[in-house]
Amino acid sequence: MSQFPAGKTVAPRQRRLGFTLVEMMVTVGVGAIMMAVAVPQFRMLVASNKITTEANRIVAGFNYARTEAVRRNQPVYICSANLNTNSMSISGCLNQQTSSKYNWGYGLLVYADNISTGTMGSYDSGEAIKSFSFYGEMNNASAINLVMSSSPVGSVNQLAFGSDGRLLDGNSRKLVLQDTSNNLCRVILVIGSGRSKACDSSTDSSCGACS
Repeated sequence: MSQFPAGKTVAPRQRRLGFTLVEMMVTVGVGAIMMAVAVPQFRMLVASNKITTEANRIVAGFNYARTEAVRRNQPVYICSANLNTNSMSISGCLNQQTSSKYNWGYGLLVYADNISTGTMGSYDSGEAIKSFSFYGEMNNASAINLVMSSSPVGSVNQLAFGSDGRLLDGNSRKLVLQDTSNNLCRVILVIGSGRSKACDSSTDSSCGACS
């Protein structure tokens, strides 16, 4: 005899939803492993993109100076900017060396020399055309690590483009941009013809070594 009243049915037992303790521990463990692998790679990707962007800005600065020299039909200079980090204003060219290499890490100053009112080949007030500040862009409250290499020729704190777009002294120059904390380097090459380009020294040696 059935123990249930006639016409009554019994609902099937429902399976409880959710994770067991073991399943949850496995999921957390797998997630932790994935984070341990992904986070450093993401940080490196961000750092790589940041130094590439900065290198491209530097190239843009040199290209701008070259274009202005051709457009104005006169020499145009680009120098390491002397940046006041309090007012964030640029006042002339910076004459600062580290290990016999000129520091270009605060920014760039592009100017057209007016020989009738100042010294030839030297910045005088009112001659600025455009400036580029690098302060704090790769490191908080700090200049970027950018120096003019002493190879293939000696390090200098300014370059000059002639009205034909070529470097006035005809010598190729190399700047080295480094992110030492992430072991990253970009080399910016300005050749005698006036053309500029940036290279990732780990994959492209056409700009020269990171030194």
